[in-house]
Amino acid sequence: MTARILRSGKMKCLLCKNTEFDQIAHSLRGGELINVKKCLKCGHVQLYPLPTEKEIQERYETAAVSIPQSEKKRLSDKEVFSLRDTIYNADLVSSLIPKGATVLDYGCGYGFFLKEMKKRKYNISGVDISTIRTAVAKKNASKIEIKQNLTDLSQKSFDCITAFHVLEHVRDPIGLLITLKSYLKPGGRLIIEVPNLDDHLISLVPEYKDFYWKIEHLSYFNAKTLAYCVRKAGLKLQKTFYYQRWDIFNLMNWVLRRAPQPPAEVVYFAERPKLISWLQNHYKEYLSKNKTADAVFMVIKS
Repeated sequence: MTARILRSGKMKCLLCKNTEFDQIAHSLRGGELINVKKCLKCGHVQLYPLPTEKEIQERYETAAVSIPQSEKKRLSDKEVFSLRDTIYNADLVSSLIPKGATVLDYGCGYGFFLKEMKKRKYNISGVDISTIRTAVAKKNASKIEIKQNLTDLSQKSFDCITAFHVLEHVRDPIGLLITLKSYLKPGGRLIIEVPNLDDHLISLVPEYKDFYWKIEHLSYFNAKTLAYCVRKAGLKLQKTFYYQRWDIFNLMNWVLRRAPQPPAEVVYFAERPKLISWLQNHYKEYLSKNKTADAVFMVIKS
């Protein structure tokens, strides 16, 4: 198929402000008629038209309603569902930052990472724009400062700031990195994670590619475009690496059923980590080594 260049005086690349794009897709998961476009200058992939800040907030709150404070069982399942990522992220930060250091988790969600880092003796704080998520996090991770706005935090600088799966949700990724940089102590580290646009399943299963684009994700990064953001924000990239969040059972669901792995199945295998662990480990290590895992991480210095 011949690339279609789209020029628009109104649309600009979120990263480089270029106005020439290739059309990637015409609709999103769920059938919403919103375009996915690729910048022909820097390679960044983004939605068009972009939702407003108000629409982003409303959609984020709507998604959070699915796990209200009263539904302890569903919150517990969500925590188990997230456990492998929580432990991986906590191990990563623990390997870089000494105990007792000040850590801010920007986009802290329901507070699972906060609770784990507090258990590991870190001076942890959290920020999340969702009223519902911050309310749940305050109950789930008690005696931790959790706010909806950075400016409301009593702590004004941190040894480490984490932003796991945040940049893809915001209208100004570079601006957010500049803001987070201002809250880092000299020599502090910023650790970011985003979904990887070079995910192996995108080229393997057509149905997965159709499923991949969604309204909540305004941007779609790979290591190249993420590094571009880091440089433009005046930060120093220290390390880039990859991590496969979804396991081999998800791969088989897409290959055989052409559909995502059911949440109940995710919880089942998360609670039984030793089941064919040798195969799981090989699968995840292979994708990480080949830079086609579903998530890309960067460790950044101020």
